[in-house]
Amino acid sequence: DLSQCQAHINKIKAASGLAEKLAEVFSPPANRTETLDPDFGIYSGGFFSDSDKQKMAKIRSQTPAQLAKAHINFNDARLDDMLFRYRARNFPETLNPAEQQEWHGFCAKRLTGEILGAGITFADYFDRCQELRQTNLEGNSELLDALESYGLARQRELTI
Repeated sequence: DLSQCQAHINKIKAASGLAEKLAEVFSPPANRTETLDPDFGIYSGGFFSDSDKQKMAKIRSQTPAQLAKAHINFNDARLDDMLFRYRARNFPETLNPAEQQEWHGFCAKRLTGEILGAGITFADYFDRCQELRQTNLEGNSELLDALESYGLARQRELTI
């Protein structure tokens, strides 16, 4: 409906402070460091070059064993970390001891909140389990015990 679209455009144009609000929403945080985590800054450094896109296509066709041995020279520095994390998340058996240590350290920092990016930290996870216990959900204590045991096992695995 063209008249409805025009009415919406007029409302947007008349909105006070909209330009400032949009600039605030889409500007980088004030505490942003120069090097963004590639998981969250995938578009901040621009799009990937055609050369890197071709290399990424080859990665998807390689076996885990081939990926473990691959030495790919990306043009974009974000891709080195992204490839390492791809291997660690999907093929952890391909990591050598040093890479396993690096990966566990990264996971530990994320899950303790030392670096941003975890969907939930261990502290929040255990707090949520306690909240659920306090809601007196009948018959769920066994499930909550299992969830807490899982979290504790992950902490031990990461030596936290």
